[in-house]
Amino acid sequence: MANLLDYKYQLQELIGQSDRNLVYKAYESAMKREVAIKYLSPGASPDPAAVQQFCQEMQQIAGLSDPHILSVYEYGLEEDRLYLVTPYIPGATLQERMYQFYPLERATRLVQALAGALEYVHDQGIVHGNLKPSNILLDEDEQPLLTDFGAFQKIGMHGGLVSPYQSPEQARGDPIDARTDVYTLGVLLHEMLIGQRPRGARLSPHLQRPDLPLEVEQIILTAMAENPRQRFQSVREMNQALDSVMQGETGATLPPVTAKPFWQTIPWWVYALAGVVAVLIAAVLVFSW
Repeated sequence: MANLLDYKYQLQELIGQSDRNLVYKAYESAMKREVAIKYLSPGASPDPAAVQQFCQEMQQIAGLSDPHILSVYEYGLEEDRLYLVTPYIPGATLQERMYQFYPLERATRLVQALAGALEYVHDQGIVHGNLKPSNILLDEDEQPLLTDFGAFQKIGMHGGLVSPYQSPEQARGDPIDARTDVYTLGVLLHEMLIGQRPRGARLSPHLQRPDLPLEVEQIILTAMAENPRQRFQSVREMNQALDSVMQGETGATLPPVTAKPFWQTIPWWVYALAGVVAVLIAAVLVFSW
């Protein structure tokens, strides 16, 4: 890697680091442009089969062209380390912006931009498979850019990807398809609108944020259905549903949620009892104070 950096790129600063990866901001003199160079840490050397898979997938990704996909300038193996060179994008990641509720329109438009990029990717026969806020860059105009397709993250890892944003089929190690990315888009939309990722026995998004339209809740739940057959079958379908909501159309135009989430299977009297208990506890605390 030192040879690559010495002869082609001028390192400027370390801008990202994890136990597996290092990311540098650098300058490419020949092209007169700033770039980001990401490569595996020394202790994460890949095996030959993983290198071959990485290069094959990067070849596909390097051929993609979409305003919401981060371009790939160069990739390869240098001194037993895989590297990836992309444009340097001033701004932040979506993860760095997850500090408060997003306005509905802003969150929806961001997810729609990502869905549009994913639709193009899926049409090329590629599944991202590694969507999460840290892999979504926001440029200075707050426009999202998809980065870090699953190929780079899978190198040297056993048992597949490990992420709280992964779909149930990913967690089981089953084959994935475009509906895996649909699931993660639902999780991202939930987190932006509610302020946290959905949990196992989670509350209804609408109950957590009463100003959230029920149609949007329906879209989130459909996208996050545990069974892929009960989700939107493509990001295009999810985008169309979001368009319907943003244009003020009725919920009847949206696909039905065929599998009830956990909270919708709880009898009404359980919620009522929980409310009574909460009031009693509050009263005890007040009087004891």
